[in-house]
Amino acid sequence: MLAAALRDGISPQSTFISRELSFHFQDEFYEIHNYNFIERGKISVSDAMAESDNTVFVQLAADVDLNDVVETAEDLGITSPVDPYPSTAIGGLGTGISQLDMASAYSTFAGGGIHREPYSIESIDRNS
Repeated sequence: MLAAALRDGISPQSTFISRELSFHFQDEFYEIHNYNFIERGKISVSDAMAESDNTVFVQLAADVDLNDVVETAEDLGITSPVDPYPSTAIGGLGTGISQLDMASAYSTFAGGGIHREPYSIESIDRNS
């Protein structure tokens, strides 16, 4: 989710209002809140990340466009199904993402934004 926002030019210092959200999406009613119903008020994306603020990330996903979130996940190497729903922004996926997919996605950041397909090492020759 954050990668899609960064790709879209949204700064980690951009601010949102941390508050309970209620809305309709594709004929479903959603209520999004934070742990213990905490509302933080005006908060930066960076601070929302540190606080794991669900409401900010759902707003951010809506601003970026949920389809862009899905596309970014695919570009990062996620092969598990990721659906364009508000809950996707906070990890609410129909199926989980494998550890290999997560490692592959995070390695894209370590690789300066270039994704490489993961591979396994079958043996190591200690005599080389």
